[in-house]
Amino acid sequence: MFSTSRSSQSGFTLIELMIVIAILAILLAIAVPAYEAYSIRARVSEGYNVAAPAKAAIAELCHSAPNADITTETPFTYTSGPDTLVDAIAITGDCDSPEISVTTQNTGATIDPIFQLVGTNTASGITWVCNLIAGLPQQLPSNCRT
Repeated sequence: MFSTSRSSQSGFTLIELMIVIAILAILLAIAVPAYEAYSIRARVSEGYNVAAPAKAAIAELCHSAPNADITTETPFTYTSGPDTLVDAIAITGDCDSPEISVTTQNTGATIDPIFQLVGTNTASGITWVCNLIAGLPQQLPSNCRT
C-alpha cells in the first residue's frame, strides 16, 4: 500500500509580488516630493531664526532712539559662509517701517527663497509681516506664511 502525499508549498505568487511593488511605488511617488518640500522649508526656516536677533536689535534701538537710522545704527552683523543656509541679511528703513531682507542659499530649492520681514511700529512695539521676494510660497516656514 502506497500512501500518496501532496507536499503543500507556501509562498507568494508573481502577481502578488507585482501588486506589492506597485503599491510601494505609488507610496514613494507621494512621499519623496513631500519630504523634499519639508526639507527645503526646514532649511529656509533657518533664515527666519537668524533674523530674530536683528528684529530684537531693531526693537531695542527704536525704543531707545525713535529717530535713529536703523540701516547704519543697528548693532547687528551677520557673516555668511559657504556651508551656511543664509547668504545675507540686510536691514533697511527707519523706526517707523523697518525692513529685514533674508537671502537663503544651499536650500535645495530650484530658486533659493528670499523673503523680507517688514515691521510696523505701534504703541505696543514692532509687529512683523513676512513677504516673499523670490521662491515659492510653500517653501516659507509656517510662521512666515501668515
